Amino acid sequence: QAGHSGTILMDQRADALVASSEIITFVNKLALRLSQESNQHFVSTIGKITVSPNAAAIIPGKVEMTIDLRSSSKSSREQYIKELEEKIELMNKTGTCKIDMNNIAYAPFVEMDKELVKLFKDSANSCGLTNQIMDSGAGHDTAQLSRLVPAAMIFIPCKEGLSHCPEEHAEILDISKGTAVLLKMVENLAMLNRA
Repeated sequence: QAGHSGTILMDQRADALVASSEIITFVNKLALRLSQESNQHFVSTIGKITVSPNAAAIIPGKVEMTIDLRSSSKSSREQYIKELEEKIELMNKTGTCKIDMNNIAYAPFVEMDKELVKLFKDSANSCGLTNQIMDSGAGHDTAQLSRLVPAAMIFIPCKEGLSHCPEEHAEILDISKGTAVLLKMVENLAMLNRA
């Protein structure tokens, strides 16, 4: 419930931002626990928060936020949603704010084509490069393409593992190595198609 920040006493407030901060802390701890328990790719991010009326002298009456959950483990995703729903139900019973949760979008985890992944790995090995198979939680075009054709991805190291931010940086040498692996992969595919 929005109200004047100077006149409504602390024990009489229904501060939506305070309630949302409890959820933010809860989902962060929950995601950390589930990522450790599942031993698979599991991340959760609250990347957008809209506070209303968003004024310095008014208690926030409404907060909308997005929770972006990505995991290669279906059971961990289901556990996360179950525990979050239980937390919201408890807060609705005992708290001063009403909380709603809506599932806006769902995209299943996409596995890459095993044969292409092996070809990428073999190509990297033949280039004399160390490599590893890893999950990606990003929603690349490859996830969409994999519905139509076999698909796989190659990643190169970025400084401090950062991406999608101004600090993202890849060394030219790493880009060249990635390109060499990609070229070798195309050559290997061409040889397979000739056979």
